[in-house]
Amino acid sequence: MPKKIIYATTLRQRSRVYQSILHINDELDNKIRLTELCEISGYSPFHFQRLFSNLTGETWSEYLVRSRLFLAAQRLINTSEKISDISYLAGFDTPVGFNKAFKKCFSSTPSYYRSEYIGEDYPNLAIPRKHKRHSYITPSTQWLDQYHTIYTTEEGNLNGEFDSAIWQAMSKLSNLIFQHQYLAPHINTWIGSVEPREFFSGKNAKCTIATPIPKHLVTRDLKSHIKVFPEGFYAVVPHQGAFCEQSMQCVVFDWLAQSQFDLDWHKPLFYHIKSLSFNNVAAMLKGKQHHNSQLFYQSAEMQLLEIENVFMDVYVPIVCKNNEKLDILQRSVLG
Repeated sequence: MPKKIIYATTLRQRSRVYQSILHINDELDNKIRLTELCEISGYSPFHFQRLFSNLTGETWSEYLVRSRLFLAAQRLINTSEKISDISYLAGFDTPVGFNKAFKKCFSSTPSYYRSEYIGEDYPNLAIPRKHKRHSYITPSTQWLDQYHTIYTTEEGNLNGEFDSAIWQAMSKLSNLIFQHQYLAPHINTWIGSVEPREFFSGKNAKCTIATPIPKHLVTRDLKSHIKVFPEGFYAVVPHQGAFCEQSMQCVVFDWLAQSQFDLDWHKPLFYHIKSLSFNNVAAMLKGKQHHNSQLFYQSAEMQLLEIENVFMDVYVPIVCKNNEKLDILQRSVLG
């Protein structure tokens, strides 16, 4: 279990940086200045840039450029807009600069990318390599065996509405377990997951909330609600409290960008909460209404002490570059 941090300060910092990220995501087609992000977060330029890098693993400008390039990639394959127009909307003064940045991120030119992936929802992406790390996160590497879960999903956007999706999915799963009371005693961990391409896009992402159950408890009427998490290698980092997506970003866009590994696009990214029993979650959800403007922990009326006592592990699926063998550093089974 990770060492506890002074959580009141950390929660405030994460929340303020999160608000600046929402603003960036909503204004990708417009000019964004550092001064307006500082005004939103309430920090000085120096303090804001340091916190943003530490919490997300990217500088705010790296995050902005990457987000604009991904949006440009979506436009290339889903619209007939001219590449020059897409380049301008992505914030580039010349097509030459856009082509160079796009090729660095996606390993292909915009024109080739359009011809190769046109009509696809989530084509393959690349994680830009970097020479300097910004966060202090250093994951362990673990092997996870295959395991069965009971799950529900809800759709939302990672740029501000995903907390509502988490709320709805947890409520649906709680109701499902209520209908199968024999499952309740076996439930003491919760898993939230998102597919890699949806994590990158931030749009129309399916939030999966699941909980592991013994295989022998899988009855016929539950089969449509069973999700099997595949075995494989994962980069694992502990996280305390809310905003675990920031830890995911640090692993993917900071640590992974300098590691010997690549992201495994065939497996979900997920977080694993070990400290919440079914009864705790059911009591938290009972009789409460959620509003899209509220973060999950706010609408669940969780107090600071409750939030800081939530510990989870964040899992990012990895494969070794160039199909090299991966040394097993640790073998772990979720249970």
